[in-house]
Amino acid sequence: MSLVQTALDLSYPVRKQGRTFGGPRCPTCGIGTPHSNRFCIFFGKDDKERWKCQACGSHGDIVDFIVAATGCSTADAFARTRNGVRFAPSDAKEPCPPQRPSRPSSAMSRSHIQLLREGLSKHPDDKVFAYLRGRCISSASIEKMVEADQLRFLPSDVHLARKMIFEVLGGQDVAENCGLLTAPKKWPAAAFRPVVGILPKDCAVEFRMVEESETFKKALRFGSLNYPYFIKAEKEVKIVEGLIDVLSCIELGETRSIMGIPGTNSWQVEWFSSMKAHGYSTFHTGLDNDEPGRDAMAKISGELATLELSVIDDPAPAGNDWNDYLKTLRGASSP
Repeated sequence: MSLVQTALDLSYPVRKQGRTFGGPRCPTCGIGTPHSNRFCIFFGKDDKERWKCQACGSHGDIVDFIVAATGCSTADAFARTRNGVRFAPSDAKEPCPPQRPSRPSSAMSRSHIQLLREGLSKHPDDKVFAYLRGRCISSASIEKMVEADQLRFLPSDVHLARKMIFEVLGGQDVAENCGLLTAPKKWPAAAFRPVVGILPKDCAVEFRMVEESETFKKALRFGSLNYPYFIKAEKEVKIVEGLIDVLSCIELGETRSIMGIPGTNSWQVEWFSSMKAHGYSTFHTGLDNDEPGRDAMAKISGELATLELSVIDDPAPAGNDWNDYLKTLRGASSP
Protein backbone atom coordinates (compact mmCIF):
# COMPACT_ATOMS: atom_id res chain seq x y z
CA MET A 1 0.00 0.00 0.00
CA SER A 2 1.58 3.24 -1.16
CA LEU A 3 1.86 6.34 1.01
CA VAL A 4 1.58 8.52 -2.09
CA GLN A 5 -1.61 6.76 -3.22
CA THR A 6 -3.05 6.95 0.29
CA ALA A 7 -2.40 10.69 0.40
CA LEU A 8 -4.09 11.12 -2.97
CA ASP A 9 -7.04 8.95 -1.88
CA LEU A 10 -7.51 11.28 1.10
CA SER A 11 -7.45 14.33 -1.21
CA TYR A 12 -3.97 15.48 -0.27
CA PRO A 13 -2.71 17.25 -3.43
CA VAL A 14 0.81 15.83 -3.76
CA ARG A 15 2.89 16.18 -6.90
CA LYS A 16 6.09 14.52 -8.04
CA GLN A 17 9.31 16.52 -7.68
CA GLY A 18 12.24 14.46 -8.86
CA ARG A 19 12.65 11.59 -6.39
CA THR A 20 10.18 13.02 -3.88
CA PHE A 21 6.57 14.21 -3.72
CA GLY A 22 5.42 17.50 -2.24
CA GLY A 23 2.21 19.28 -1.43
CA PRO A 24 0.72 22.17 0.54
CA ARG A 25 -1.32 20.20 3.10
CA CYS A 26 0.08 18.64 6.27
CA PRO A 27 -2.12 16.22 8.28
CA THR A 28 -0.91 17.87 11.48
CA CYS A 29 -0.62 21.63 10.93
CA GLY A 30 -2.97 22.14 8.01
CA ILE A 31 -2.86 23.87 4.66
CA GLY A 32 -0.20 26.26 3.43
CA THR A 33 -0.22 28.34 0.26
CA PRO A 34 -1.37 26.45 -2.88
CA HIS A 35 2.14 26.21 -4.34
CA SER A 36 4.00 25.42 -1.13
CA ASN A 37 5.68 22.08 -0.50
CA ARG A 38 5.45 21.91 3.28
CA PHE A 39 4.37 18.25 3.07
CA CYS A 40 7.06 15.98 1.63
CA ILE A 41 7.01 12.25 0.85
CA PHE A 42 10.38 10.61 0.29
CA PHE A 43 12.15 7.26 0.48
CA GLY A 44 14.17 6.63 3.62
CA LYS A 45 17.45 4.76 3.88
CA ASP A 46 15.47 1.52 4.26
CA ASP A 47 13.82 2.32 0.90
CA LYS A 48 10.44 2.73 2.60
CA GLU A 49 8.19 5.73 2.11
CA ARG A 50 8.37 8.41 4.78
CA TRP A 51 6.75 11.82 5.16
CA LYS A 52 7.72 15.04 6.85
CA CYS A 53 6.22 18.50 7.20
CA GLN A 54 8.76 21.26 6.71
CA ALA A 55 6.52 23.72 8.55
CA CYS A 56 5.76 21.93 11.83
CA GLY A 57 8.27 19.06 11.74
CA SER A 58 5.72 16.24 12.00
CA HIS A 59 6.95 13.06 10.34
CA GLY A 60 6.56 9.31 10.14
CA ASP A 61 5.61 6.37 7.95
CA ILE A 62 2.33 5.44 6.27
CA VAL A 63 0.73 4.34 9.56
CA ASP A 64 1.61 7.64 11.23
CA PHE A 65 0.18 9.50 8.24
CA ILE A 66 -3.10 7.57 8.32
CA VAL A 67 -3.50 8.21 12.05
CA ALA A 68 -2.81 11.93 11.62
CA ALA A 69 -4.92 12.31 8.47
CA THR A 70 -7.98 10.29 9.49
CA GLY A 71 -7.97 10.27 13.29
CA CYS A 72 -8.20 6.47 13.43
CA SER A 73 -6.25 4.38 15.93
CA THR A 74 -2.80 2.99 15.22
CA ALA A 75 -4.25 -0.54 15.29
CA ASP A 76 -6.86 0.38 12.67
CA ALA A 77 -4.19 2.03 10.52
CA PHE A 78 -2.03 -1.11 10.69
CA ALA A 79 -5.01 -3.26 9.73
CA ARG A 80 -5.88 -1.06 6.74
CA THR A 81 -2.32 -1.13 5.42
CA ARG A 82 -1.92 -4.87 6.04
CA ASN A 83 -5.14 -5.65 4.17
CA GLY A 84 -4.61 -3.04 1.47
CA VAL A 85 -7.93 -1.31 2.19
CA ARG A 86 -7.91 2.04 0.42
CA PHE A 87 -9.42 5.25 1.74
CA ALA A 88 -12.00 7.67 0.38
CA PRO A 89 -11.82 11.47 0.62
CA SER A 90 -14.59 11.36 3.22
CA ASP A 91 -12.29 9.39 5.55
CA ALA A 92 -10.03 12.40 6.00
CA LYS A 93 -10.36 14.73 8.96
CA GLU A 94 -11.31 18.31 8.28
CA PRO A 95 -8.09 20.16 7.43
CA CYS A 96 -6.68 22.40 10.10
CA PRO A 97 -6.50 26.09 9.26
CA PRO A 98 -3.01 27.38 8.53
CA GLN A 99 -0.98 28.00 11.67
CA ARG A 100 0.10 31.36 10.33
CA PRO A 101 -0.14 33.13 6.99
CA SER A 102 2.71 32.47 4.61
CA ARG A 103 4.52 35.53 3.37
CA PRO A 104 4.51 35.69 -0.43
CA SER A 105 7.87 35.49 -2.16
CA SER A 106 6.99 38.68 -4.03
CA ALA A 107 7.63 40.54 -0.74
CA MET A 108 11.28 40.34 -1.79
CA SER A 109 11.78 43.57 -3.75
CA ARG A 110 14.52 44.53 -6.17
CA SER A 111 16.02 46.81 -3.55
CA HIS A 112 16.37 43.83 -1.20
CA ILE A 113 17.98 41.75 -3.94
CA GLN A 114 20.31 44.61 -4.80
CA LEU A 115 21.46 44.67 -1.17
CA LEU A 116 22.13 40.93 -1.35
CA ARG A 117 24.02 41.26 -4.65
CA GLU A 118 26.16 44.07 -3.29
CA GLY A 119 26.66 42.67 0.20
CA LEU A 120 27.08 38.91 -0.16
CA SER A 121 30.47 37.39 -0.86
CA LYS A 122 31.86 37.03 -4.38
CA HIS A 123 34.04 34.16 -3.22
CA PRO A 124 32.89 30.72 -2.01
CA ASP A 125 34.36 29.41 1.22
CA ASP A 126 36.26 26.12 1.24
CA LYS A 127 33.19 23.90 1.69
CA VAL A 128 31.18 25.60 -1.05
CA PHE A 129 34.16 25.64 -3.41
CA ALA A 130 34.71 21.92 -2.74
CA TYR A 131 31.07 21.30 -3.69
CA LEU A 132 31.47 23.19 -6.96
CA ARG A 133 34.79 21.52 -7.70
CA GLY A 134 33.05 18.20 -7.07
CA ARG A 135 30.80 19.20 -9.93
CA CYS A 136 33.91 19.98 -12.03
CA ILE A 137 33.26 23.73 -12.01
CA SER A 138 36.47 25.75 -11.86
CA SER A 139 37.22 29.07 -10.21
CA ALA A 140 37.38 30.66 -13.68
CA SER A 141 33.79 29.65 -14.44
CA ILE A 142 32.68 30.83 -11.01
CA GLU A 143 34.37 34.19 -11.59
CA LYS A 144 32.64 34.63 -14.94
CA MET A 145 29.23 34.13 -13.35
CA VAL A 146 30.18 36.42 -10.46
CA GLU A 147 31.34 39.11 -12.90
CA ALA A 148 27.97 38.85 -14.63
CA ASP A 149 26.42 39.72 -11.23
CA GLN A 150 24.45 36.46 -11.24
CA LEU A 151 26.30 34.53 -8.53
CA ARG A 152 27.08 35.25 -4.89
CA PHE A 153 27.80 33.19 -1.79
CA LEU A 154 26.88 32.84 1.86
CA PRO A 155 29.19 31.15 4.37
CA SER A 156 28.57 27.41 4.65
CA ASP A 157 28.47 27.87 8.44
CA VAL A 158 24.77 28.54 9.09
CA HIS A 159 25.50 30.82 12.06
CA LEU A 160 27.71 33.04 9.91
CA ALA A 161 25.23 32.85 7.02
CA ARG A 162 22.37 33.98 9.26
CA LYS A 163 24.48 36.84 10.57
CA MET A 164 25.46 37.92 7.05
CA ILE A 165 21.86 37.87 5.80
CA PHE A 166 20.69 40.07 8.67
CA GLU A 167 23.65 42.46 8.36
CA VAL A 168 23.35 42.84 4.58
CA LEU A 169 19.60 43.43 4.66
CA GLY A 170 19.75 45.72 7.68
CA GLY A 171 18.27 43.57 10.41
CA GLN A 172 16.10 40.60 11.27
CA ASP A 173 12.94 42.64 10.82
CA VAL A 174 13.89 43.38 7.20
CA ALA A 175 14.51 39.67 6.60
CA GLU A 176 10.99 39.03 7.90
CA ASN A 177 9.49 41.80 5.78
CA CYS A 178 11.03 40.48 2.56
CA GLY A 179 9.97 36.89 3.22
CA LEU A 180 13.31 35.31 4.13
CA LEU A 181 12.24 34.71 7.71
CA THR A 182 8.79 33.82 9.02
CA ALA A 183 8.11 34.49 12.70
CA PRO A 184 8.45 32.80 15.14
CA LYS A 185 11.30 31.04 13.33
CA LYS A 186 14.78 32.35 14.13
CA TRP A 187 16.67 30.77 11.26
CA PRO A 188 16.04 31.73 7.63
CA ALA A 189 16.00 28.67 5.38
CA ALA A 190 18.29 30.60 3.04
CA ALA A 191 21.08 30.35 5.64
CA PHE A 192 21.29 26.62 4.88
CA ARG A 193 21.70 27.28 1.14
CA PRO A 194 25.01 29.09 0.52
CA VAL A 195 25.07 29.19 -3.29
CA VAL A 196 23.13 32.31 -4.25
CA GLY A 197 21.94 32.95 -7.80
CA ILE A 198 20.94 36.51 -8.69
CA LEU A 199 18.61 36.77 -11.67
CA PRO A 200 19.27 39.70 -14.08
CA LYS A 201 18.15 43.19 -13.09
CA ASP A 202 17.80 41.96 -9.50
CA CYS A 203 14.36 40.53 -10.29
CA ALA A 204 14.76 37.37 -8.20
CA VAL A 205 17.23 35.50 -6.01
CA GLU A 206 17.77 31.76 -5.51
CA PHE A 207 19.45 30.07 -2.56
CA ARG A 208 20.82 26.59 -3.26
CA MET A 209 21.99 23.76 -0.98
CA VAL A 210 25.43 22.20 -1.32
CA GLU A 211 24.40 18.97 0.40
CA GLU A 212 22.04 16.39 -1.02
CA SER A 213 18.70 16.11 0.79
CA GLU A 214 15.65 13.98 0.11
CA THR A 215 13.64 15.94 2.66
CA PHE A 216 14.22 19.61 1.97
CA LYS A 217 13.97 21.64 -1.20
CA LYS A 218 17.32 22.00 -2.93
CA ALA A 219 16.69 25.61 -3.90
CA LEU A 220 14.47 28.46 -2.71
CA ARG A 221 13.54 31.38 -4.94
CA PHE A 222 12.31 34.82 -3.91
CA GLY A 223 11.18 37.75 -6.04
CA SER A 224 9.55 37.97 -9.46
CA LEU A 225 10.85 35.82 -12.29
CA ASN A 226 11.05 38.52 -14.95
CA TYR A 227 14.31 37.35 -16.52
CA PRO A 228 16.29 34.09 -16.76
CA TYR A 229 19.97 33.60 -16.07
CA PHE A 230 21.75 34.91 -19.14
CA ILE A 231 25.40 34.95 -20.21
CA LYS A 232 25.68 37.07 -23.33
CA ALA A 233 27.92 35.99 -26.20
CA GLU A 234 26.89 35.10 -29.76
CA LYS A 235 23.43 35.75 -31.20
CA GLU A 236 22.72 32.01 -31.01
CA VAL A 237 21.35 30.94 -27.64
CA LYS A 238 21.68 27.69 -25.71
CA ILE A 239 18.79 27.11 -23.30
CA VAL A 240 19.62 25.01 -20.24
CA GLU A 241 18.00 24.33 -16.89
CA GLY A 242 19.26 25.95 -13.72
CA LEU A 243 22.29 27.73 -12.34
CA ILE A 244 24.56 24.67 -12.17
CA ASP A 245 23.99 23.86 -15.84
CA VAL A 246 24.79 27.47 -16.77
CA LEU A 247 28.07 27.13 -14.88
CA SER A 248 28.67 23.75 -16.52
CA CYS A 249 28.21 25.18 -20.01
CA ILE A 250 30.64 27.99 -19.18
CA GLU A 251 33.10 25.33 -18.00
CA LEU A 252 32.58 23.39 -21.23
CA GLY A 253 33.63 26.47 -23.20
CA GLU A 254 30.22 27.29 -24.67
CA THR A 255 30.60 30.13 -27.20
CA ARG A 256 26.90 30.77 -27.70
CA SER A 257 24.87 32.89 -25.33
CA ILE A 258 23.54 30.82 -22.43
CA MET A 259 20.01 31.15 -21.09
CA GLY A 260 19.34 29.33 -17.84
CA ILE A 261 15.69 28.87 -16.95
CA PRO A 262 15.31 28.26 -13.19
CA GLY A 263 12.95 25.31 -13.71
CA THR A 264 10.96 23.45 -16.33
CA ASN A 265 7.86 25.52 -15.55
CA SER A 266 9.75 28.74 -14.88
CA TRP A 267 9.92 30.45 -18.25
CA GLN A 268 7.94 33.02 -20.19
CA VAL A 269 7.20 33.35 -23.89
CA GLU A 270 7.94 37.07 -23.59
CA TRP A 271 11.62 36.27 -23.02
CA PHE A 272 11.90 34.80 -26.49
CA SER A 273 9.94 37.52 -28.27
CA SER A 274 12.12 40.13 -26.56
CA MET A 275 15.27 38.32 -27.63
CA LYS A 276 13.96 38.11 -31.18
CA ALA A 277 13.57 41.88 -31.14
CA HIS A 278 17.23 42.12 -30.08
CA GLY A 279 18.43 40.03 -33.00
CA TYR A 280 18.60 36.54 -31.50
CA SER A 281 17.29 34.07 -34.07
CA THR A 282 18.59 30.57 -33.30
CA PHE A 283 17.93 28.67 -30.08
CA HIS A 284 19.43 25.35 -28.99
CA THR A 285 17.18 23.61 -26.45
CA GLY A 286 19.22 21.62 -23.95
CA LEU A 287 17.13 21.09 -20.83
CA ASP A 288 17.47 18.01 -18.61
CA ASN A 289 17.10 14.56 -20.17
CA ASP A 290 14.16 13.60 -17.96
CA GLU A 291 10.43 13.67 -18.55
CA PRO A 292 9.84 17.21 -17.19
CA GLY A 293 12.83 18.47 -19.18
CA ARG A 294 11.70 16.85 -22.41
CA ASP A 295 8.15 18.13 -21.94
CA ALA A 296 9.44 21.65 -21.34
CA MET A 297 11.72 21.46 -24.39
CA ALA A 298 8.76 20.45 -26.54
CA LYS A 299 6.68 23.37 -25.25
CA ILE A 300 9.52 25.87 -25.65
CA SER A 301 10.29 24.59 -29.14
CA GLY A 302 6.65 25.08 -30.08
CA GLU A 303 6.66 28.66 -28.82
CA LEU A 304 9.92 29.41 -30.63
CA ALA A 305 8.52 27.98 -33.86
CA THR A 306 5.41 30.14 -33.46
CA LEU A 307 7.71 33.16 -33.22
CA GLU A 308 9.40 31.96 -36.44
CA LEU A 309 12.69 31.40 -34.66
CA SER A 310 15.10 28.60 -35.51
CA VAL A 311 15.03 25.73 -33.01
CA ILE A 312 17.69 23.04 -32.65
CA ASP A 313 17.23 20.12 -30.25
CA ASP A 314 20.53 20.02 -28.37
CA PRO A 315 20.38 17.98 -25.13
CA ALA A 316 23.46 16.90 -23.21
CA PRO A 317 25.17 14.02 -25.08
CA ALA A 318 25.46 11.96 -21.89
CA GLY A 319 23.82 11.92 -18.48
CA ASN A 320 20.73 13.70 -17.27
CA ASP A 321 22.01 17.25 -17.74
CA TRP A 322 25.01 19.33 -18.72
CA ASN A 323 26.68 18.92 -15.36
CA ASP A 324 26.41 15.13 -15.69
CA TYR A 325 28.00 15.43 -19.12
CA LEU A 326 30.76 17.67 -17.78
CA LYS A 327 31.54 15.19 -15.00
CA THR A 328 31.55 12.34 -17.50
CA LEU A 329 34.12 14.16 -19.63
CA ARG A 330 36.26 14.86 -16.57
CA GLY A 331 35.90 11.34 -15.20
CA ALA A 332 34.21 12.52 -12.01
CA SER A 333 31.44 10.86 -10.03
CA SER A 334 28.39 12.56 -8.56
CA PRO A 335 29.12 14.57 -5.41
